[in-house]
Amino acid sequence: MSVYPPAVPQRIPPLWTVSMVTVTAMVAACCLWVLWEYASRGDQLGALLLGGWALVITGGIWLAVAVAGVNAYGVWRVSVLAPVLFALSAVLLVTGVPQRVGWALSRPSLESAAATCTDFEGSRRFGVYRIDRVTAIPQGCSFSLVGSGLGIDGFAYVPKGDPPQPLPNARAGDRYRHIDGPWYSYASFLDLAA
Repeated sequence: MSVYPPAVPQRIPPLWTVSMVTVTAMVAACCLWVLWEYASRGDQLGALLLGGWALVITGGIWLAVAVAGVNAYGVWRVSVLAPVLFALSAVLLVTGVPQRVGWALSRPSLESAAATCTDFEGSRRFGVYRIDRVTAIPQGCSFSLVGSGLGIDGFAYVPKGDPPQPLPNARAGDRYRHIDGPWYSYASFLDLAA
């Protein structure tokens, strides 16, 4: 028999619950944005820098709200959701799932456009990719991504299976990477020696 009265569970204030749900939603939005950027643009460094800063800010807010909730109210289950979302997103990025999903969703429309390879300039969507230029090249067809940055600049369709030659409008240091079948991605890197 205890001489102390039974502990009365503290009621969790609605303000804390709303704060934690809001911060978790912000973390989820940042993670989804980074995953979308990886899937649709291939601009990996830009997505990591912008998304990373957003996650640092929301992570700091999450930490303050989570610590307050655990210390004052003993609530930790709701607080775990944001780090789980972040860890899941990190695993997806490291394993390349967003890029593979983006390619799988976009390949059919890119292949139908590559069959005719009609030159055009202007933004147009092929699956999840926004393409600003389609160019016929001697080996096949080239698709340039809109606003490409520090990742993939575009795709080359080379049906003969030979590695593509540098594109006519290529910058110094073009690099090609085989994706699947007759498809290659390309990225241009600044060649400081040129």
